[in-house]
Amino acid sequence: MEENPLFSATKTWIEAVKEYYKNNNQLTQIYMRGYFAGWSEFEILELANRLHKNQQDYPVYEDK
Repeated sequence: MEENPLFSATKTWIEAVKEYYKNNNQLTQIYMRGYFAGWSEFEILELANRLHKNQQDYPVYEDK
């Protein structure tokens, strides 16, 4: 099955977020501008973790 571009982009985003926050235990900043304006770092990481768990529990395609 050909990989859906949305799923591919989401997988890349999840990996980038997890890498960015992997050594950060102080997730307190609130973004004031940009894509995540009004979101905390905790909320962004939580979303990435939930999306990753969904793909693990209910895969659309097998990760390569």
